[in-house]
Amino acid sequence: MKEGLPYGNINLIQNESFNDAKDLELTYTDQCIGVELEWTNISLISVRFLYSNNRSSNISTVQSKNTSLVSFQLTSTFMLTSNEEINKINLYQNSREMNSSIVGIQFRTTNGRKSDVFGSNEGHFLTESFEYYTFGYAKGKQQDDKGIEMLQFIWIKQTLAKEQIVTGEIFYFMTIK
Repeated sequence: MKEGLPYGNINLIQNESFNDAKDLELTYTDQCIGVELEWTNISLISVRFLYSNNRSSNISTVQSKNTSLVSFQLTSTFMLTSNEEINKINLYQNSREMNSSIVGIQFRTTNGRKSDVFGSNEGHFLTESFEYYTFGYAKGKQQDDKGIEMLQFIWIKQTLAKEQIVTGEIFYFMTIK
């Protein structure tokens, strides 16, 4: 496993309020199978990672109080196909705010697909990916009145099928004893 960088207010990294692995009781075999999102033309409102154990996170950001700037609100689901995983995440942060809230997000997969940008693509562009790693789960800091204050992605190292079988057999024999 590899922890990605924290995004948003990085001063809050020790004060996480959600951790999908712990909160949703994810195991090493559980995978992200999709993402449900809500957004407007200026902001990301919510992100919900869907996992193979039939559980999902719910990470919300603050809705804009200036509704005159919001022309529409959309909801979408970006589902992964079988044998497909997220291997790159692009983020857009509001560079005008002191703590740089996340205003947009885009996903890329191991099959070469990319999602639309959900939210705004204005602001500071960031990308996160690691060779031989795919998205495992998310953690961070969230408050009802402030939304997502910090978001961090945890990545899982990919192994060859042969390595997984050998690891599985070793684990199996160890649990029998």
